[in-house]
Amino acid sequence: MQSPTPPPVFTLDPVPEIHLARAPLEKVLTQVQFSRTPELVSDEGEQRFARALGRYPVRRQGVSLNLTVGPGPGEVEHKATTTRLFADIAQAWQVTVTETSVSLETSTYESRDDFCERAREVFDAVSAVALPPVVDRVGLRYLDRLRGAAHLARLGNYVTPSLQGLHGSVDAALDVEYSVN
Repeated sequence: MQSPTPPPVFTLDPVPEIHLARAPLEKVLTQVQFSRTPELVSDEGEQRFARALGRYPVRRQGVSLNLTVGPGPGEVEHKATTTRLFADIAQAWQVTVTETSVSLETSTYESRDDFCERAREVFDAVSAVALPPVVDRVGLRYLDRLRGAAHLARLGNYVTPSLQGLHGSVDAALDVEYSVN
C-alpha cells in the first residue's frame, strides 16, 4: 500500500526567479481589492498620494464604468466610479486608485525585487491616505503576448488546448477585435 502524498508546504521563502532572455512579457500588474474606502479618491486623498508617489508625477482623474450582468433578462447594473491615475513621464509605470482597489502595472518589468519595492511604496501610500478596514483579494499577473504565425503555431506547447479560447476558430484573414472572459 502506498503512503498518502504529504500536503504542500507553504512558506514565505521567495521562489527563485528565472530570467528568460526573450520572454514575450507584455505587462506585469498587481492589484489589491478592499472594502469601500472613498477617502482614497477624494481631492485631499489625491494630494496625499501625489506627495507619497513622487516617481509618478503624471496625474489624471477618470471614471470607470462597472457593468454587472445578472442571470435573468434585463438584470444589468451600471455603476460609475472615480479613478485616480498616477504615472511616470514615459507612461511605462502606472498606479490606479479607486475606492475599492489599488493597482500597479508596468510594461518595462526588469526584476521582481524592483516591482515588489514599487508595490510596497504604493501600499504604504494607500495606508497613509486611508487604511482600508478589510482586504478582499490580492492578485499578481504576468501577461505574455505571442505575436506572429510562428509563435501562434506553437500555442499548443504553451497552453492547454481547452484554454486556447478563440485561437484556431477565427479565419486567418480575420482579426478578433473583442473578447470577453
